[in-house]
Amino acid sequence: MLNITTEVEGTEKGSGEKAKKKHSLKQYLLEKMKSWINSLLEGERDEFLGRGRHQPLDAEHDNYRNGYRRRRINFFGLGEIELRVPRDRQGEFESKWLPERKGQDAELEAFLAEGFLAGLSTRDLARISEKHLGHKYDSKQISRIVSRATKDLEVWRQRSLQGERYKFLYLDGANFRVRINGHVSVQSFCAVLGVSEENERFEVLALEMGDRERADLWESIFRSLADRELDLEAVELGILDGLPGLEATFKRFFTRAQTQRCQKHAKANACRRVRKKEREMFSKDLNGIFYAPNESAARTAFFALKDRWARLFPSAVQIIEKDSQSVPATAAQVAQQLITSTQVDLMLATSTPEVVNPVADAAEAAGVPCISTVVPWEAWYFGRGAKPGAPSPFKWTYHFCFGVQSFADAYIDLWKQVPTNKKVGVMWPNDADGNAIRANLGPLLTKAGYTIVDPGAYQDGTNDYTAQITQFKAQNCQIFNTFPIPPDFTTFWRQAAQQGYTKMVKIAQIAKTGLFASQVDALGKLGYNLASAEYWGPTWPSTSSLTGVSSAKLGAGYTKHSNRYPNQQLGASLALFDVAAAALKASGNPKDKAKVAAAVKTLKVSTPLGTLHWGAGGPKNPVANVVTTPIPGIQWRKSKPGSRFALQQVVCEHADDHNVPVTSKLIPYS
Repeated sequence: MLNITTEVEGTEKGSGEKAKKKHSLKQYLLEKMKSWINSLLEGERDEFLGRGRHQPLDAEHDNYRNGYRRRRINFFGLGEIELRVPRDRQGEFESKWLPERKGQDAELEAFLAEGFLAGLSTRDLARISEKHLGHKYDSKQISRIVSRATKDLEVWRQRSLQGERYKFLYLDGANFRVRINGHVSVQSFCAVLGVSEENERFEVLALEMGDRERADLWESIFRSLADRELDLEAVELGILDGLPGLEATFKRFFTRAQTQRCQKHAKANACRRVRKKEREMFSKDLNGIFYAPNESAARTAFFALKDRWARLFPSAVQIIEKDSQSVPATAAQVAQQLITSTQVDLMLATSTPEVVNPVADAAEAAGVPCISTVVPWEAWYFGRGAKPGAPSPFKWTYHFCFGVQSFADAYIDLWKQVPTNKKVGVMWPNDADGNAIRANLGPLLTKAGYTIVDPGAYQDGTNDYTAQITQFKAQNCQIFNTFPIPPDFTTFWRQAAQQGYTKMVKIAQIAKTGLFASQVDALGKLGYNLASAEYWGPTWPSTSSLTGVSSAKLGAGYTKHSNRYPNQQLGASLALFDVAAAALKASGNPKDKAKVAAAVKTLKVSTPLGTLHWGAGGPKNPVANVVTTPIPGIQWRKSKPGSRFALQQVVCEHADDHNVPVTSKLIPYS
């Protein structure tokens, strides 16, 4: 708070001399406002009575003054002043501009609610409210304010969009620190803004929070818009950023709409590749493209920019010419452009066969070494055309990841820790992962003595799971297993709870979803004791050969800087760079692609996932080009009171790697 002082002249008692008193600027302003408002109210009463002070009554004006009543008003950020509100004898006078008397001040309430959600405690806000806001609120009042604001927000978020038509949708996300279940963490807020057909209204249609901005979070937002009866067919254009998977997800819901890269994101991405002293001029040339009156003018402006800047900053120009992103629909194309134009010496890829496999295929065809991870190795190897029992058809592409056998080993070791009837209700979707699991994991579990109850493949995005739940209940399936996208599991599990199935479940084993603490925490009590598996964790006794950072330090560092629970991708991503650095070094010539690929063929390297050794043979090398990694079974538990996070992840088995310490036995879900 600024503490600017001002000098006010006054007369000291007992002397005729004027003295100067110092007051803060805030006090001075409050006194002036008090004097001005009181004078305004006095004049307003005179106008109402039709005569000034000391003027006599007449036939038309028989009402007269009747003193004053006191009223306090808070001026946000300055403090309170006490006004003298005029009264009349007949009680008819009422100020036209003085705000209605309310129990709380709306601006202060909004500020307090925002401060609480940003991480300040009710005690903190109670302590500072009187000092800095001029009005004292106790912690109970602040809790009621936040509760009221939360209810109003939820009503707004669920409002119907029926009958509204929006021609353009803007999609974007931003990160904020928020309080969830007593813990402050960084969360992503994703917003959808719509422009009406008349181009006159700009409205926030949706605002959702997630642990990070991902395509599956956007999918749940689009599904919510559809449930709220937004006219999906009316949307003609979606303005997006370059988030992997977002464009494909958007087009599934808005089939008539075209997509465009957000100018702000494209511009920022390009300008980062330009020297600081040239950025202003480069930015002006970009504006010539973005604000061109028509397509022809935009193309002319682009070619002018390309001629001027391509030799100095080629990557910046390429960003404008094409988005450098790895989404399923464009992964192969982007990989091919990187190979032919940028002439990369080594390609790295991670996460989902829809992205990794096209990149690996493009690298294989071009003779460029490629290393990938976080795709079950069967989906990577056989999904790209390799045949069981036949020699590997791949010379340039290598992979490290868990496999279906790893899941089977973990599940069998976990499930024997809780007595059940061995009936497993499965929800395996009709997608690449679900079909691979159905073909390979199902037989392994059956061989181990489990009865699989499979209602059949379901489509991603299904909203009603009553038929599956009814079958699981009828068969008394005490074990449940699924490999869904996160929004589908949330929908299914809540419906299962409503229909009484979760009370029958003794083991709830999930995969693909539940990788992040926030996903599980969002389920509330339904998330407690869900079983899963981890492809990396901070308790793993392994270290990065590139950085020298242990798994424990990697997890702790992530939590320190993000205030989030460690997630599994940390170890996998760092391992990818460990392998890349080791391969380039072992090759003797990083620019020789053949030598780099040959180096990977027998490479041995320490990573956060453990030691990876290609060509060593044995169960860790089920086929050429592949090293398997462990995936121990874990369980999400409610943390003890006073813990930093609401949930904790405990390792319950280590059949795949006995070096990973077991910290607890599996306990029943219900």
